[in-house]
Amino acid sequence: MSQQLIVTSLYNSKFVGRFLALIRDTPSLSHQGSVIATSVATLAAILFTWQQLKSSRKQHALSGIPVPKDPRTLVGHMLVLGHLPTTFHKWHQELCPIFRFKLGAKDVIVLGSPSVNQDLLGTHGKFTSSRPERFAIHDFGQKNLRGIVNGVPHDKTWSTLRKSVLNVMGPRRLKEESPALCKEADEFVDQVVNGKNIDPLVPLMRVSLNFIFLTLFSIRTESLEDPVYKKCTYIITNFMRLTDPKKAALSQIPGIRLLDPIFGNQKDISSFLQNICQPFFKTLIENGLDAGRSNMAKALNDELNQGKRGNYNNLYHTINDMVIAGTDTTAVTITFGFLQISTMPDIQKKIQQEIDAFVNKNEFAVTHAASEDFEWLGMLIPKDTWFMPNNMEAHMDPVKYPNPEEFKPERFLGQEDTMGSSANRKAQDRDQFNFGWGRRVCVGSHLAETQMFNIWIRVLSRCNIMPALDKNGNEIPESLETVEVISGPIVVSPAPFQIRFVPRNKV
Repeated sequence: MSQQLIVTSLYNSKFVGRFLALIRDTPSLSHQGSVIATSVATLAAILFTWQQLKSSRKQHALSGIPVPKDPRTLVGHMLVLGHLPTTFHKWHQELCPIFRFKLGAKDVIVLGSPSVNQDLLGTHGKFTSSRPERFAIHDFGQKNLRGIVNGVPHDKTWSTLRKSVLNVMGPRRLKEESPALCKEADEFVDQVVNGKNIDPLVPLMRVSLNFIFLTLFSIRTESLEDPVYKKCTYIITNFMRLTDPKKAALSQIPGIRLLDPIFGNQKDISSFLQNICQPFFKTLIENGLDAGRSNMAKALNDELNQGKRGNYNNLYHTINDMVIAGTDTTAVTITFGFLQISTMPDIQKKIQQEIDAFVNKNEFAVTHAASEDFEWLGMLIPKDTWFMPNNMEAHMDPVKYPNPEEFKPERFLGQEDTMGSSANRKAQDRDQFNFGWGRRVCVGSHLAETQMFNIWIRVLSRCNIMPALDKNGNEIPESLETVEVISGPIVVSPAPFQIRFVPRNKV
């Protein structure tokens, strides 16, 4: 706002006018006192005007981003969110690739355009790489120590953690672990290749967990009945329950937010992390440190604790991040792929022909927040605004992906970059966006890609994936249209369904 407007506002202030009149009409006030009093009044008026300007600017923040109609007092759009992917797709169609909605009192910006995601979360990553304030509750009671997922990129400890994790989970280290990781994929096929109806997500969860455990602690679970596997799935399931988006939304309602640390979900999460997760993770870390091979637990303890043992408070957050985010996400991704391809024998045959040709010659070798006010496209984005990249919408862009609703894996032929390498390219040069944006690109992308590659190659080299059979021997085809999807805090998962893994020599 111009200086002239500031001066005009200053002299239009009734308070300042009355104060100056009081000074003028007070005979006992000395000349020096009058000057001081007048200066104080002027300064107060300037501060008052500046505060008004700041408040006005805040009121017009985000004004260029469209909002769905009819937000309610206190709760915003919470009552009409429904199934988030469906609701968000509808709002993207009605509004534009970027919109904002009210989650209680909180503004949440939903990003459905790869180019906008790149600009806001990549180019402007200095301002948009923090985590929402509610993530602070996942801290194991250690205040500012929040691990990889919830840590602040501007923090030195976060940078050290990320560097250590990238070193342990990078391509060179995974190449060393390749025999053990391949063995896990082979064991999965051995378990399912019997032609019987099976929900693939259950055994896939154990395979994914073993990939993570081998990398973190150099240990693995032996079966679905293994006590360590059961304990870990209990932790993952309850963590997902406690961090359900609906529970997070409630904490944004004024009044409830104030009571949440004492009576609400925040108290339950803190108790769960410190009383259930922390003792379990401590045992796993000790096992990792005792192992005869290098692993992430050793690398992190050497880096952060100089190799000392006993107190691992600064490791728990990262261990929790890797177990939760690394197990569920990869298993769910592969499961959706199995669902899609189970009714597409022609596509399976093409993949199998390529695998067979290769095998004849070779052997087989894996939400953001604004940290401060900043300006974007001439618009003020206030501190603590949430950014929600809508990857589902980003992958439905008909320009980048013609006929995006068709399952056409051949559209990615010619893309020779690894998924991890692609994630660090500009939006227009990326083939997919599953591993995030900017400074928050997933540190486990190489491990996830290795796991998915090993599973897919071994399954399709030995099996045909087919629909389940009913009691009369008739096929029961399932697809994305028939299987319900369940929204979670990290991924959208399929409801339980069954398919068959039939040996190729028996079809």
